[in-house]
Amino acid sequence: MTRTRRAVLTAVVMFIDVANYPPTLTDLAHILGLSPSTISYHLGRLERDGYLELDSGTIRGIRVTDKGSDSIPLANASERTAPRAVTA
Repeated sequence: MTRTRRAVLTAVVMFIDVANYPPTLTDLAHILGLSPSTISYHLGRLERDGYLELDSGTIRGIRVTDKGSDSIPLANASERTAPRAVTA
């Protein structure tokens, strides 16, 4: 998995863990400092690889699969580090 894809998946997992609902493309773009189209591309690749399931019919249509959850293990909230903006 690429560094950018791992950052996107980590941001999704952490956002859901903290907010109890999935992020939007705009949420992820702000968190990671990437364009919504770049986020969309990486979400599509993560879905293709089995880490996420996407529902294009809804604005917060991102679900992390078991494979995705297992790839980004999180400790309790006090031990988490927020994903940083991705730089090229």
